[in-house]
Amino acid sequence: MNVCIVGAGAIGVSVLLPRPFIFAVRQERFARGGLERAMFLDPLFGVESDKMMARIEAARSWPLYEAKVAVKSPTIFGIKRVGELKWPPHKRGELARPWPERVEAMWKEFTRR
Repeated sequence: MNVCIVGAGAIGVSVLLPRPFIFAVRQERFARGGLERAMFLDPLFGVESDKMMARIEAARSWPLYEAKVAVKSPTIFGIKRVGELKWPPHKRGELARPWPERVEAMWKEFTRR
């Protein structure tokens, strides 16, 4: 299970949200909850969460379309197949406001531990 903060939204929110997120995922209850539910927890935020969500978007949309559950092709939305992904994954990603530098700095600090 990926626990992601996705989409920068308002700059103030995107800068404030990672701090409580980091605190929460470092709690022993968080890890224990994942084990009790047989989940692999992969906490992400910033650009790394955006990259993971692009992979999930591709991995979910194409099988649904190929199984004829989804009517519209993911191509209409600029979603490439998983093996064809690049970063940013589509025009929407290219036009998205980047994460604030402070959030990326928090991510680097979080992953160092």
